[in-house]
Amino acid sequence: MLYYSRQEQMRTQKSFREVLLVRDFNIVFEDMIDYLLSDPDASIPQHLKDQRDGKIVDHIYAYHDLIQPEHDTIYHIGDSKYYRAENELGDTSVFKQYTYARNVIQQNINQLLTDGRLSNKLRYRDELTEGYNPTPNFFISALVSETLDFSQNELKPRPGKSYARNRHFEGRLFDRDTLILQAYNINFLFVLNAYVAGNATQRNMFRHSTRQLFRDRLVEYLTGQYEFWRVTPATESLEDFVNHHFKTLIGCMYRPSGFANAILIAYPKNEPMDLPALFGESAHVAYYALRKV
Repeated sequence: MLYYSRQEQMRTQKSFREVLLVRDFNIVFEDMIDYLLSDPDASIPQHLKDQRDGKIVDHIYAYHDLIQPEHDTIYHIGDSKYYRAENELGDTSVFKQYTYARNVIQQNINQLLTDGRLSNKLRYRDELTEGYNPTPNFFISALVSETLDFSQNELKPRPGKSYARNRHFEGRLFDRDTLILQAYNINFLFVLNAYVAGNATQRNMFRHSTRQLFRDRLVEYLTGQYEFWRVTPATESLEDFVNHHFKTLIGCMYRPSGFANAILIAYPKNEPMDLPALFGESAHVAYYALRKV
């Protein structure tokens, strides 16, 4: 009843008052989503959530990375807002989400370079190739189900443009400035019911399935946009091979932790690169498939 009376109050007040109320309700909704999605313990360093520029990340958790999930993890970063059905994901929300991601990347790079406090499983940058591990980003907005059903989460990609990309160089997936944001809608009544009920089993099931969904759909997106190849030098050391081809492959190559003597190369499907012709007999080239969890 509190939710519906609050909605009625918003409809009867002037525009300025509506803005204040909706902004306040967004904080409540963010807390609901964070309760369902983020880790229940205090495992996330506080400076990653409360960033130094004053921004506060809504949701952040460590989970399998997109490249080699059996070896490496990375922080997944999210934002959430309560939107009316006709509202679009605005440029401001997208830009803020990219800023959150850049700050988290920088904080983890700082830990890695300055005092080695970064976990061995958390992998953000490969020193040899200078390639960056893609950082997953997601946005969740709430809608009220037309059926008023609170038992189903109805978590689905937002209609229209469900992915937004930021990049500095075309075709460089492993570049620091290449960021991809997914956008989803969720049934608000499910969120409200799950939050109030406090059912640990339901919460754990939602957390597991949602994290897997966000990651797997991003893997599907990358697989549709890029070709991935594992390249193993045959006639020179890995370091010499990378140095030899550095200008050609910068931003397109990355070395996951499980690649002792090889690198991973990604290039857009609409701009094919003939790797066998480029490397000749100097390297073995094999197709690499991103894997779902």
